[in-house]
Amino acid sequence: MGRVELLYPFPQNEILELALSYPNLTEVVWVQEEPRNMGARAHMSPRLLQILPDHLHFGYIGRPERAAAGEGYPVAHAKEQNRIVSTALDLTQPVSQYPRKQPGER
Repeated sequence: MGRVELLYPFPQNEILELALSYPNLTEVVWVQEEPRNMGARAHMSPRLLQILPDHLHFGYIGRPERAAAGEGYPVAHAKEQNRIVSTALDLTQPVSQYPRKQPGER
């Protein structure tokens, strides 16, 4: 598992080195708490798609696109947060960049 903490300057060499250090890697997933249309995903996804080797699939796990960052009430936030974390840690199901379900659904 790897984590990108420095977004600028874009750490292209470090990301490629990390990805290539896992010979059985088939998928790279961007995970964030913010909705899909907010946060660093919009900045990082195009760059990652440009540099990742062709054999790697790229996916997203996070909240669906929306106008506000919050869920609206604590129970909904906790439920959505649990879904994001459990989906990110579930290695049995691949995550697609273009899922058949709505963004944020699993």
